[in-house]
Amino acid sequence: SSNFGSSHFGPRADLRSRAAGMARSSPQCHGLGPLLLISVNLLFVQAAGLGGLSTGSEASATARSLSAASSSASGRRLSEDAVPVTDTTTTTTPEVVVVQVVAENMAMPILLEALEMAKAVGVSGDTTAAAESVAKVLAAADVLWLAEVAVVTGDDLPGMSAKFSGWNAKAVNDALKNAARGGVPEQEIQDARSVVQTKVQTWLSTAAEAVSSNRSTDNMHDLALAIESATTLGVSDAAITVATATFEEQLQANFSAADVDFVAHILVCAERTHAKVPDSIAGWKGAVAALNAALDVPEGSSYAYQTYLDALQRASAASFPATETFAQVEAAAKAIAFAQIDVASIAMGDDESFQSHATRLMEALERAATVGFNETLLAPMRAQARQSAETGLQQAMANGLSRVAEISRAMSLADRTGISTNEMHQTLRGRIQAALQRATSASITSSSSAADLPGNRRLSSSPSGSALSETAEQLADAIYAALLLGLGTQEDLDAAKQAFQALFEIDFTVDNFTYLEFLLSLCDKAHVPPPANLQQWHEVAKGARVAAGTDVSSNGACQMFHEAVRRSTDVGLPAISELLEVKARAQACASTEVSEAVQVSELLRALSDARASGVDMTALASVESQARTLAAEKLARSLTLELTDARPFIDAWEVAEVAGVPAQDITAARASVKGRAVARVTTAMTAADGMKSAEAIKELGEAMKFGLKLGMSQPDVEAARELYSRQLEADFVGVDMAFVEQAVESADAAKVAVPADLSSWAAAFTKVSHFATETIDDKITMQSAVEALDFARSSGMPEPPEMITLSDKVKTKATADLQAATTGQSAQVLQQAVDSAIKAGVPESDLSAAREVLAASLP
Repeated sequence: SSNFGSSHFGPRADLRSRAAGMARSSPQCHGLGPLLLISVNLLFVQAAGLGGLSTGSEASATARSLSAASSSASGRRLSEDAVPVTDTTTTTTPEVVVVQVVAENMAMPILLEALEMAKAVGVSGDTTAAAESVAKVLAAADVLWLAEVAVVTGDDLPGMSAKFSGWNAKAVNDALKNAARGGVPEQEIQDARSVVQTKVQTWLSTAAEAVSSNRSTDNMHDLALAIESATTLGVSDAAITVATATFEEQLQANFSAADVDFVAHILVCAERTHAKVPDSIAGWKGAVAALNAALDVPEGSSYAYQTYLDALQRASAASFPATETFAQVEAAAKAIAFAQIDVASIAMGDDESFQSHATRLMEALERAATVGFNETLLAPMRAQARQSAETGLQQAMANGLSRVAEISRAMSLADRTGISTNEMHQTLRGRIQAALQRATSASITSSSSAADLPGNRRLSSSPSGSALSETAEQLADAIYAALLLGLGTQEDLDAAKQAFQALFEIDFTVDNFTYLEFLLSLCDKAHVPPPANLQQWHEVAKGARVAAGTDVSSNGACQMFHEAVRRSTDVGLPAISELLEVKARAQACASTEVSEAVQVSELLRALSDARASGVDMTALASVESQARTLAAEKLARSLTLELTDARPFIDAWEVAEVAGVPAQDITAARASVKGRAVARVTTAMTAADGMKSAEAIKELGEAMKFGLKLGMSQPDVEAARELYSRQLEADFVGVDMAFVEQAVESADAAKVAVPADLSSWAAAFTKVSHFATETIDDKITMQSAVEALDFARSSGMPEPPEMITLSDKVKTKATADLQAATTGQSAQVLQQAVDSAIKAGVPESDLSAAREVLAASLP
């Protein structure tokens, strides 16, 4: 059992002996699952305050003896005038302050759940009276029995957490709640809770005093547990505030490396108390974890250094002291950093560029500086890094603006190594400005000759093409360099961009298409958006090239060819070689599709593909005539179809239009079907008017849906919609709920707004009618059925017959479950419960029904 008040433990004599054995063999009890840590000093309060113990002389004696036992000297057993103990030879030691109790019977929660469900669905009478009696007896017996098996010692609550893992304050709360569910008077529960709170408040005060005098780990843990328990059990906020303040005061000390373990422990305790933790130690817990994790990383792994560095930085950010663990991680990081700054590693590799060499050295220097290496030791390496960076910069500058990204990296690396780049910036600024002006002028002069480029060949094979392309590339490079390095005037940049845009102001054809694509590839570098129509050409051309490279026999190839041809036609793509090849393939596919078409729709689609791909349609004139005949026949057949689905009619009209069936024939067919649709709506309106028939309102909704899809005239639609709306405004009673459900369901198709209350009623009726026909034979179905009834009642829905049926079903099921739970107690368990209840002073009136159940269960 998850709490000590929710089950009946028995047989008492056997468990009492076992409990004493547990106490002797396991003074440090652990585990909060089915095993509960229960304090003696709490249990006597429960025995005195719960289960009707306020009456009867024997009950008073029990309470007095337990109260006396709680304050007795160390090591005493239960006094003989208290509840009798079968094993009178059992003794305890002063260390034993708690006992583990095993819950062997789940009768109490099962019975309470069945009783509450029965009351919820309206079950009453002898069945619930008997169950309430048994529940009250079990509640009183449980609480009293817990007191009987408790082992009393001289230790009190304060200080117990220093020896044990803690006691379950939540279990005490749950026990009190179950006592209330079992029928124990509210005043007795409140009295018990008050005594518990007083006891815990004493513990809280004592624990705070102990911490103030001795800030030990045990005392801090004890105070944290006391604060947590006091919060759970509702002890006064003032007492908790004072204790929490005491706890927080201990966190303000100046801690050193010797206190790390203590701080880590009390930070865990602080999480339980929600105490405010000073920033100076808040990160210590995470720092300890990071440093320990760093020591677990293999030294030779590629990520070892970064792990060490991250741990050290986290520890430093948390103001973590220089512990032995910190020193070990720091030493490991230094060892790796030192290995990267020895003489051999400083030398430049055979296949290493000056820039990569300088970059490697700077990374090693920065690592070494991070872990505290002396700058004097690093000076030779820094000089070598500066020399390589300077040489790399000179090489990059010699390459011109075509490799401006390399120049930018070299400039950044030079700044990183401490080289002054002011002079080089001036040089670059002059170069870029000159390049911008030169390229702008050249592009303006030469753009007019672009239309004279020879056929669709690579630019390198055409001198004219090569010159134009080179001019465009130089202009794009100059713009890119100016923007990347932040050099060049805005005026020069604007002029250069306008010049680049002007390169597109010619008529592009298949003859200069390669030049166009080259220009488009430079747009990103020049930071100039390409013309939208030319960019579309480029995208469609890429698709055509993909299609041209696709195997004709592959799945979906013909569809790809047709799509590529259609897209090229839509955007007006010049007839590049790849497009011509794709068109030829599309024509072959279309011819095959025409010959293999079975349905008229397939034939029409194949003819459309053939026409789009450029097939000579004169050769297919007979096929087009055949398609037109088939479409006309399909149109004629549609006039005889039932008015159940609008799609076949619409499909017949569309096919007829595509096939070229005379327009007057299509118009006549449309008018005929629409006339039938209007007649159907009119008939449905007559049947539904003034009637609360689910079938009639469903037919009206479907007729309107059909008519709307076929384009029924607005006056006809409005008349039907007004009638439908009036039907939803009527006064409804329970027997009308099937009509409401159907009306709400069909309203969306009819495009009619539904009042919110009717939507709720329809949803409620759907649930209720479903469960009214279901077999309710398990807990989940039962719960769902009850929820359906609750939802129906809360919606205000008039009570339909299905709701009455369901209500009777759940009452029958709840009654059966309650009887099973009531009579399902074993005779032995119930007899013990009755005996304990008598001892606790439970009135005879509360025992009568339980005695009857007991008598019925005996053989």
